[in-house]
Amino acid sequence: IMNIACVNNIPLFVIQCVKIIEENGLDVEGLYRKNGSKQDIESLKIAFEANSAVEFSNLGYCGHVFTGALKSFFSSLPESFIPENKTDEIIEAAGLTEPEERIQKSKAIILSLPERIKETLAYIMHHFSRIATLSEKNKMDSSNI
Repeated sequence: IMNIACVNNIPLFVIQCVKIIEENGLDVEGLYRKNGSKQDIESLKIAFEANSAVEFSNLGYCGHVFTGALKSFFSSLPESFIPENKTDEIIEAAGLTEPEERIQKSKAIILSLPERIKETLAYIMHHFSRIATLSEKNKMDSSNI
């Protein structure tokens, strides 16, 4: 993520995918559960790589293509989005039984992340929060996002 074109520390590809998802499909059922066409996802990535200013809304893809492309972006990073040493800490914090201790430990871990990761994580979490507010329609609540 450190060598990827960013705006305000957030990868441009992530911003564009989230923007089109939020403009056209927050209420689509199974938004992140169902997959778009692999061919369309690859075509979207190729179009973006050829021209990062490409207007996603002009490409005619369904919301599942953009959510699939977003998932593919994170899974294809050369290194884990969240550093491995932090992943272990997060798992440990999640296992804490005392809610206040769990919150404090989680905050400390997040604050220790590199700025780009922290900003991108916040951006994605806000996006997921907006999706969860429409869970009656999209069937995507905090437990399955």
